[in-house]
Amino acid sequence: MVMTEETIPRRRMWATMTSRSGCRSGSPPLTVIIEVPSSASLSRRSSMSGSGTGLETASYSLQYAQARLHRRMGTTWARIGWRRSARAHAPRAATLARRRARVTSLIIRVRLGVSWRKDPMITSSSEPRMANLAAANVMHRKTRTAVSVLAVAVEVAMVMLLVGMANGTLGDIADRLQNVGADVLFQSPDASLILGATSAVMPVKYADLIKEVDGVTEATPVLNWLVARIKGESRAVNLWAIDYPSYARISGGFDLVEGRPLAQPYDLVMDTVLAEATKMRVGDMLPMLNHEFRLAGITHAGAGGRLYARIEDVQEAIGEPDKASFFLVKGRSALEAERLAKALQEKFKGYKITPIAQVSKVMQDNAVGLQQFKQALTGMAVVISFLVVLLAMYTTIIERTREIGILRAIGASQGKVVQLVISESFLICLAGVVVGIVLAIAGRWGLPRAFPTLSIDLSREWAFIASSLGLTGGLLGSLYPALKAARMDPVQALNFE
Repeated sequence: MVMTEETIPRRRMWATMTSRSGCRSGSPPLTVIIEVPSSASLSRRSSMSGSGTGLETASYSLQYAQARLHRRMGTTWARIGWRRSARAHAPRAATLARRRARVTSLIIRVRLGVSWRKDPMITSSSEPRMANLAAANVMHRKTRTAVSVLAVAVEVAMVMLLVGMANGTLGDIADRLQNVGADVLFQSPDASLILGATSAVMPVKYADLIKEVDGVTEATPVLNWLVARIKGESRAVNLWAIDYPSYARISGGFDLVEGRPLAQPYDLVMDTVLAEATKMRVGDMLPMLNHEFRLAGITHAGAGGRLYARIEDVQEAIGEPDKASFFLVKGRSALEAERLAKALQEKFKGYKITPIAQVSKVMQDNAVGLQQFKQALTGMAVVISFLVVLLAMYTTIIERTREIGILRAIGASQGKVVQLVISESFLICLAGVVVGIVLAIAGRWGLPRAFPTLSIDLSREWAFIASSLGLTGGLLGSLYPALKAARMDPVQALNFE
């Protein structure tokens, strides 16, 4: 390759390389910037033997520069030669003539945003690592990178939070049941373990039949009803309509903060979380089920439902007299819960009878809708990250066509170009995963403060799954842009406008 002459500014020299060997015939010129540090001596000794002519340090131009750039085992080689300008007519100066023509160091920057530092007397230098080049390219386009990172982060946070809400809701139901103090949950054959998700009911008189089973000490009916609105606001709250005397024999009664338990018609008891969210106080009236209920007491949260009423009042309000959604059964000992469940199953064949300690696991295993919901989320996460990275990297490749052509022209293999694009995608997705996890943690902290009845359970398992989905989708999305970049013809790429 031969560099044609162009002017040299102070400390910066522009040259154009045209193909003579080592590149395809007809390759377009390749612009190179050569910078000479301020500490470098600009003095030159005449290269003409016996001339004795010195050079004036203030007027130099590049007349001859020879460079050989070829690739050898991942190393770029270069050699730069210098001659004095034919137009320079400096006076004879012995002191300048004795000074060696040596530039201590220079920087060659090809229009890739990456530099190689070399000494002109040294003929080899290590090629920059693709990881550094990928990081430089990602940081160079800050706005696009930020948008891509945010899109991947939202996908990761969305998966973690939505699955966390589903798991948190089921876990909250199971914990509340366990904290009541019952040993067995008794439901009708077509009932759902997600209380409030079904309208299946049974006669209240089943309580007496359940008590006949050996080992049962108490059985109390509960009519579960989902209240959609409280004080004009949308709030999905489980109302437990109970027979308070039998319920108290199982649970020990309400742990009241203020007020009294259910005693009068259309009395209500509310837990502290719901009372704080609705700003209700003892004695306030609450329109519900076409009736006016009065808040009689406020109990500590964590057991049973968030809202309680007398079972006969709710039966009358919804038109289901003598009906119950499920029964809470108490045995002589919690250690005998499984034996008690088997005994009940023998007498009530086909009914759903579950030891309270196993409710959480059974809910997770049998919640078909929840499993489908999780599968839909995982698929959606892969698609989102795939499209985000595909569009971002494809647009980037189009904009950097000339840069990729230069990279290919100086010897980068197709594999190196593919590695470069995939590395950039990986960095974007990795940053998105980190930001997404931070957003999910922030949502876990902030959402329950905005919606007190909301329960979110973030797990390491789903953090790993969401992160893997984001990275997998992003890497898949980078394959097409990477292959497109690798297959570019260097000559056509350098001529791209």
